[in-house]
Amino acid sequence: MENINIFLWIIFILFVSCNSYSNQNNDLIDNDALSLALEEIYEGNIDSDDIVLIIPNAGCPGCISSCEEFMILNSGLHDNNIHFILTSFKSLKQLNIKIGSDVLNNKDVYLDKSSIIGKYGITSIYPIVVFINNNDNFEVEFVSPENPQVFDKILERLNL
Repeated sequence: MENINIFLWIIFILFVSCNSYSNQNNDLIDNDALSLALEEIYEGNIDSDDIVLIIPNAGCPGCISSCEEFMILNSGLHDNNIHFILTSFKSLKQLNIKIGSDVLNNKDVYLDKSSIIGKYGITSIYPIVVFINNNDNFEVEFVSPENPQVFDKILERLNL
């Protein structure tokens, strides 16, 4: 009985700590740093109404997998209004096996080999969705268990 109580407390603490981190995540992304990182990556070739999905290699496994699946289904579509950045990956070969070379070689997919995203301090355990309203006006959301409707919002923004 005591083991069950300890187990339940551990689960509770993990649940609360994950929720606390997720709720604070919006405050951790600096729009100026994000603007500089996107400028460096896309060299100014990004338009208002575009969407950028930043997918880390490590973090929430289900969230990352759902973003990778979304990328596989949507890269190369939608008149280049959606862009994907894969960052913090350790092995290009492993990424190639997991995602596929046809997706990785798509012009909408950027492999952050130089860790530009990390250089500007943009880190999260959750994938980051950047809705660009004007060139320097961003709306940032996270793909997390608490935000399952973010993919619907992306598709709505793409008019699908």
